[in-house]
Amino acid sequence: MWLATLLALALFPAGDAASAAWGSFPAELSVGELDREATLQCPEASAGQAVCWRKGGGKAVCPRPPRGPTLRLPPLDLSSAGNYSCWAGGTLLGWTFLAVRGLGLPRLLDEAAGVTCEAESYNSTVLRCAWLALRPAAFRLRLRRRGPGGAGAGCSSVEKVVGGRGPTWVELDASACGPECPSAEEVPETGLELELEGLGAGGRFQRMRRRLFWRDLVRPAAPEGLAARQEESTGQLRLSWAPPPSWVRPSSFFPLRFHLRLEFFGNLDREGLLLLSDLYSDRLEETAQPPRPHQLLNRVKIRCRDPIAPSPWSPWSAWAFPQ
Repeated sequence: MWLATLLALALFPAGDAASAAWGSFPAELSVGELDREATLQCPEASAGQAVCWRKGGGKAVCPRPPRGPTLRLPPLDLSSAGNYSCWAGGTLLGWTFLAVRGLGLPRLLDEAAGVTCEAESYNSTVLRCAWLALRPAAFRLRLRRRGPGGAGAGCSSVEKVVGGRGPTWVELDASACGPECPSAEEVPETGLELELEGLGAGGRFQRMRRRLFWRDLVRPAAPEGLAARQEESTGQLRLSWAPPPSWVRPSSFFPLRFHLRLEFFGNLDREGLLLLSDLYSDRLEETAQPPRPHQLLNRVKIRCRDPIAPSPWSPWSAWAFPQ
């Protein structure tokens, strides 16, 4: 880590450190407000110790009288952003990257669109989150599991570098973020806290936070194994399917509502008009009659949702054709 830091300081002179920084998210980060003073700390320095500071590969500045671990900066602009390192007697004590945020700076992400997250079940180990990036930037998404009284700890983190404007998504390991009991009710004092940070060219910084509850994140995967048979003599349909494999069990505690969309030929020669019919079920099989006598089924698809929460509908399955 220290070798990488020294190399970065050597490669990025004072004017270039910030412009190169958006290619990755720094391990040590400080954030200051545009047009406001800022204070940096050197955690390894002691009070009253003679500490020198260097921005990027620039000349070291040694405050007189010695101010120990503190460096006070005048009101910030984008030229203030960059790598700052603290030294004592030629020994590197620590470093941080100073980023700048403020209303007058171009946005890195669309806060109006926000960030959305989905999980396929209440015991899912994968959380998929998406947002709209507006400019090239390095993004870091972190989740913290809240406990009683607001206490909690980080449970997942992921970083992604985005090359330009467009929808962006990441997958997080959510194995440590889900509720201890999938059927437990979440209350306002618990749940998840999501933090999305963006670091752009020039050291521009943007942060967005929101509160989440696991029950609001669940969107089931599509059901599987959809099969359809139609009796030649009566036209009766026999339909069967299976819940998504990722859905939490048992079904008596975690039911699903199913929505089938059936497409029938509008006439006996199987050409021309196609008619749609919808069927809802809480079971894993159904029998049904076509809307008109002797109508033949062309194809059928299915989706599902948690009817208790209620969750959004899952994606549609692929079309299945009668056997």
